[in-house]
Amino acid sequence: MGRPFTTRERELIIKYIVRHREYQRLTSANLWKEMNIQLNLNRTWESLRGHYKHVLAHNLEAFEFLTPEQIQSFKYKRYIAPTPRAVPKPLSSTAVSSSRTSDERIKQIQQKREVIEATVCLRCKQNKLVAINENEGNCIKCNLKHEITFEANEKEIKEIQIK
Repeated sequence: MGRPFTTRERELIIKYIVRHREYQRLTSANLWKEMNIQLNLNRTWESLRGHYKHVLAHNLEAFEFLTPEQIQSFKYKRYIAPTPRAVPKPLSSTAVSSSRTSDERIKQIQQKREVIEATVCLRCKQNKLVAINENEGNCIKCNLKHEITFEANEKEIKEIQIK
């Protein structure tokens, strides 16, 4: 067994795959040979592939710089485009005065999404959900949609239903 992989090396491997959108070639020896040459980590291409396959692929959520779409791209071995973000409209004078309320609402939605992403799938009971919106989450493994109802305080789950 060789020397342990550093955090920097792990991040370089993941960032290389994301930057080049090489999700479909993860099982190809050519990908790992090319990566080994370009990253110049003084390791064999086999060790890069083995470390990805046995360690990194199972811990993608640990890479905080990855978006949910990128994590799905790894798991489905194909590129998944980011969900389109709505273009913000110019603020009116009434919108500016209510920006504090808006900020509170954004924080509330973010808290709900965090609760959803800490929830485990009801079917496979292995993977956590990826929040779709403030009341729904999808399991990455079985692609099952879960609808979440929150308590009145909007911080605790009241009920989870499979859609």
